[in-house]
Amino acid sequence: MSRPIVSGSSPELNARELLEGYSTGTLSPVEVTEAVLQDIGRLNDALGAFVSVDHDGALRAAGEAERRWASWRRDNPAANDAGWQRLPGWGVPVSVKDTIEMEGLPTTYGSLAFAGNRRPDSPLVSALREAGCVLLGKTNTSEFALSMVTATRAVPPARNPYDAARTAGGSSGGAAAATAAGLGAFGLGTDSVGSIRQPAAYCGLYGLKPTFGRVKNRQAWRASPVRSHLGPLAKHVNDLAYAWRVLAGDREPLRPFEAAAAGRPLRVALLANDPDDGSVLSAGLELLRQSGVADVGEDRLRLPEPPRVHTRGGDWIFAADHYAAVEKLVPGFMEAHGQDLCPYTRRIYETATRIPAWEYRELMAAIEDYRVTSQAIFEHADLIMTSVADAPPMLDASGNLDDLGPKYPLLSVWNLTGNPALSLPLTLGNDGLPRAIQLVARQGEDRLLLRLAMSLARLSGETKIAP
Repeated sequence: MSRPIVSGSSPELNARELLEGYSTGTLSPVEVTEAVLQDIGRLNDALGAFVSVDHDGALRAAGEAERRWASWRRDNPAANDAGWQRLPGWGVPVSVKDTIEMEGLPTTYGSLAFAGNRRPDSPLVSALREAGCVLLGKTNTSEFALSMVTATRAVPPARNPYDAARTAGGSSGGAAAATAAGLGAFGLGTDSVGSIRQPAAYCGLYGLKPTFGRVKNRQAWRASPVRSHLGPLAKHVNDLAYAWRVLAGDREPLRPFEAAAAGRPLRVALLANDPDDGSVLSAGLELLRQSGVADVGEDRLRLPEPPRVHTRGGDWIFAADHYAAVEKLVPGFMEAHGQDLCPYTRRIYETATRIPAWEYRELMAAIEDYRVTSQAIFEHADLIMTSVADAPPMLDASGNLDDLGPKYPLLSVWNLTGNPALSLPLTLGNDGLPRAIQLVARQGEDRLLLRLAMSLARLSGETKIAP
């Protein structure tokens, strides 16, 4: 994948290169952070990636990382031969989506209604700090993570670094724009209907929606307690491995599959209802075949029909979740802030109070059942491969604030099942825009997806991915 048109001027260094450089003293966390902050200052007006930047906090964290590395080098004078994934993780710059509370900066949830909202770190942000990450700032999101186009009344829209006239996607569009432009090793995002995977695909990134609940966090506001996943968007597979270690607390190194020692190849299947015209799926199939670790079946499988998410009257049942979250923070929210909202938010929140409790409870029970019954598809395959988007990113990055943007049923269904799903970048199309596939594994088999991504990165030209 070539560099996007809008990108940082400093050399792109992935997590492996950063940590190895810090461990030998050839790289400085402070200098790396200063360079990234300079790039944010230079590029953010064009990208709309960050809504706020913590310059002082980032430099303090980088200085602390530099001191810790200096002490580590004194205590470890011999060259470290345990592999980069065993090194400490201090000094890697990352970003946080503005739906996740982070002390020191406003957490607006993409809304004018929360322009001055300041809250303590959520537990996951505290974990990032404890791991030694350098938190650069908060990234742009659609209002309350509702739209698949990151456009709001609060700030300029998030634009695609490969074509700034196009959207970066949503709702983690700011995280995607920042990461694709080299403004951080990974962006922390959220995904309720594809909000990590779609912008990752649009911007040439890996986007991981982990198994539901694998990356835990308590938040003051959260889109949905039953389908919102937290995960990373990363440009390099090494950054994806680093993000997994930090977010999931999994310190066991990840290694690519070796074809010669793979044993039974991974069984990969396609879905019967995938509307892709074949070009992206064909490229993905060819890459899997070349890897030598996957066997792609000829039959197309069918998932059971997912639960109905609208009331008999046509209202979106999850509106109740969304509105309950803001009402908890601001009682009487619509009376206080209805005029501040984007039209798409106001329309949804106006319906929220008329969702019958029995229909909401009925949907929650149906989702619980579906998480069990849907897993039968994995009796026939280790992995499901699908397309991500059947059309390129919208040309109007500012979006239509009356509209929630395109829908992606091949993405959103896995939010209901809870399976881990990965948007995996392939190459650029003739239009210069990224192309991607989605890979889905059994519940709990996140590491399988990550190891396969490492294997495929070797074939697709990504360098320096050895464990």
